[in-house]
Amino acid sequence: MILFSEKGFSSTTIRAIAQSAEVTPQTIYGIFGSKNGLVGELVGFANEKSGTNELSKKIQAATTAFEMIQLSVNLVCVLHERIGRFVLEMSHAAEFDESIRGAINSGRSNQMTIRKLRSARLEKSGFLLDDLDAETANGLLAVAVTPEVIQSFVANEGWDYQKIEDELTKAVLRMLCKPGTEHLPLAQLNQEDFSRLNLA
Repeated sequence: MILFSEKGFSSTTIRAIAQSAEVTPQTIYGIFGSKNGLVGELVGFANEKSGTNELSKKIQAATTAFEMIQLSVNLVCVLHERIGRFVLEMSHAAEFDESIRGAINSGRSNQMTIRKLRSARLEKSGFLLDDLDAETANGLLAVAVTPEVIQSFVANEGWDYQKIEDELTKAVLRMLCKPGTEHLPLAQLNQEDFSRLNLA
């Protein structure tokens, strides 16, 4: 992860990875098959290292819209802070390498499922603005709360993570929710809701 983050995917050789890990290149090939195979394993490792899985569970257990959106923004801030360079480099490499795209898309698919669940809970609770449906809310979340957005705030605006979390949470709530609903109890999804979302 460090080598890919610092040197980029294409500039990082198996030899450099092996040297850094104090093993032979044959060991890397024997375990992962290729540099691309190593990326597939790193995506899962990156989620574990960043605490993404635990934070995702907290988002799903959130009881108010404010808590759910704040935790969602926090998750992306944590991702950016802990493994942001790796995520951005892998996203860039995936544009040119189809085998990496598969590993990255697997991680993105998981995030898309979480976004669908958030939007569905807001819709079921009756908290979405009158002109929004869950699908549109999902799309807005997809572009408003991303590693690229966090990177822009950090690099271009010089904001710290706390300011990003505070301001982006307020902005997303204004963009999605009726005023006064952010601290009301969120509805829970049932099996029928999951079936409707094709998540059963």
